Amino acid sequence: MGQIYSNPIQVLAEAQPGDIIQFERGWNQSHCGIYAGNGKVIHPSVEDCDRRQHGPPRVIESNFSDLLQDRKAKINNHFDQKTKPLPSDEILKRARGYNFGKYYWNSTSNHFAAECL
Repeated sequence: MGQIYSNPIQVLAEAQPGDIIQFERGWNQSHCGIYAGNGKVIHPSVEDCDRRQHGPPRVIESNFSDLLQDRKAKINNHFDQKTKPLPSDEILKRARGYNFGKYYWNSTSNHFAAECL
Protein backbone atom coordinates (compact mmCIF):
# COMPACT_ATOMS: atom_id res chain seq x y z
CA MET A 1 0.00 0.00 0.00
CA GLY A 2 1.30 3.46 -0.86
CA GLN A 3 1.67 6.78 0.87
CA ILE A 4 -1.95 7.91 0.43
CA TYR A 5 -4.30 7.85 3.42
CA SER A 6 -7.06 5.36 2.72
CA ASN A 7 -10.40 4.09 3.84
CA PRO A 8 -9.79 2.66 7.33
CA ILE A 9 -11.84 -0.48 6.60
CA GLN A 10 -9.54 -1.26 3.67
CA VAL A 11 -6.42 -0.54 5.74
CA LEU A 12 -7.57 -2.86 8.52
CA ALA A 13 -8.46 -5.59 6.01
CA GLU A 14 -5.00 -5.42 4.38
CA ALA A 15 -2.83 -4.90 7.49
CA GLN A 16 -0.55 -7.74 8.55
CA PRO A 17 1.09 -8.11 11.98
CA GLY A 18 4.30 -6.07 11.98
CA ASP A 19 3.06 -3.44 9.49
CA ILE A 20 3.48 0.23 10.35
CA ILE A 21 0.08 1.91 10.54
CA GLN A 22 0.13 5.68 10.20
CA PHE A 23 -2.88 7.65 11.47
CA GLU A 24 -3.65 11.13 10.17
CA ARG A 25 -3.75 13.68 13.01
CA GLY A 26 -4.27 16.93 11.14
CA TRP A 27 -1.98 19.91 10.65
CA ASN A 28 0.32 17.70 8.57
CA GLN A 29 0.99 15.47 11.58
CA SER A 30 0.57 11.75 12.06
CA HIS A 31 0.80 9.08 14.73
CA CYS A 32 2.40 5.70 14.02
CA GLY A 33 2.09 2.28 15.54
CA ILE A 34 2.77 -1.35 14.76
CA TYR A 35 -0.18 -3.52 13.76
CA ALA A 36 -0.42 -6.45 16.19
CA GLY A 37 -3.29 -8.31 14.53
CA ASN A 38 -6.92 -8.74 15.61
CA GLY A 39 -7.61 -5.02 15.20
CA LYS A 40 -4.92 -3.98 17.72
CA VAL A 41 -2.08 -1.47 17.31
CA ILE A 42 1.00 -1.15 19.55
CA HIS A 43 2.04 2.50 19.84
CA PRO A 44 3.33 5.20 22.19
CA SER A 45 0.46 6.73 24.15
CA VAL A 46 -0.78 9.78 22.24
CA GLU A 47 -1.36 11.66 25.49
CA ASP A 48 2.17 10.91 26.68
CA CYS A 49 3.65 11.99 23.34
CA ASP A 50 1.84 15.31 23.65
CA ARG A 51 3.09 15.82 27.24
CA ARG A 52 6.76 14.89 27.10
CA GLN A 53 7.67 16.96 30.15
CA HIS A 54 6.16 14.18 32.30
CA GLY A 55 8.64 11.56 31.15
CA PRO A 56 8.85 9.05 28.33
CA PRO A 57 5.67 7.85 26.63
CA ARG A 58 4.19 4.53 27.65
CA VAL A 59 3.91 1.88 24.95
CA ILE A 60 0.32 0.65 24.89
CA GLU A 61 -1.87 -1.60 22.77
CA SER A 62 -5.10 -0.01 21.52
CA ASN A 63 -7.96 -0.85 19.22
CA PHE A 64 -7.43 0.40 15.67
CA SER A 65 -10.82 2.15 15.81
CA ASP A 66 -9.90 4.03 19.02
CA LEU A 67 -6.80 5.48 17.37
CA LEU A 68 -8.66 6.37 14.21
CA GLN A 69 -11.05 8.96 15.69
CA ASP A 70 -12.87 9.66 12.38
CA ARG A 71 -9.61 10.18 10.51
CA LYS A 72 -7.86 8.25 7.79
CA ALA A 73 -5.00 5.79 8.07
CA LYS A 74 -2.50 4.01 5.85
CA ILE A 75 -0.06 1.14 5.90
CA ASN A 76 3.35 2.78 5.64
CA ASN A 77 6.06 0.16 5.21
CA HIS A 78 8.42 2.50 3.35
CA PHE A 79 11.40 1.13 5.30
CA ASP A 80 10.87 -2.23 3.58
CA GLN A 81 12.35 -0.65 0.42
CA LYS A 82 15.59 0.20 2.26
CA THR A 83 16.18 -2.84 4.46
CA LYS A 84 14.72 -6.30 4.81
CA PRO A 85 12.18 -6.21 7.65
CA LEU A 86 12.46 -8.54 10.60
CA PRO A 87 9.96 -11.38 10.99
CA SER A 88 6.63 -10.10 12.31
CA ASP A 89 6.96 -11.89 15.67
CA GLU A 90 10.30 -10.11 16.28
CA ILE A 91 8.80 -6.73 15.30
CA LEU A 92 5.94 -7.27 17.76
CA LYS A 93 8.36 -8.32 20.51
CA ARG A 94 10.41 -5.16 19.96
CA ALA A 95 7.29 -2.98 19.93
CA ARG A 96 5.90 -4.40 23.17
CA GLY A 97 9.26 -4.08 24.94
CA TYR A 98 10.30 -0.72 23.49
CA ASN A 99 12.21 1.64 25.79
CA PHE A 100 12.44 5.32 24.82
CA GLY A 101 15.60 5.77 26.87
CA LYS A 102 16.97 9.07 28.10
CA TYR A 103 16.39 10.89 24.80
CA TYR A 104 12.62 10.39 24.87
CA TRP A 105 11.99 14.13 24.51
CA ASN A 106 13.39 13.96 20.97
CA SER A 107 11.53 10.78 19.97
CA THR A 108 8.26 10.48 18.09
CA SER A 109 5.89 7.69 17.24
CA ASN A 110 7.62 7.59 13.84
CA HIS A 111 10.95 6.85 15.58
CA PHE A 112 9.24 4.17 17.65
CA ALA A 113 7.83 2.43 14.56
CA ALA A 114 11.11 2.61 12.64
CA GLU A 115 13.16 1.21 15.52
CA CYS A 116 10.84 -1.78 15.91
CA LEU A 117 11.66 -2.96 12.40
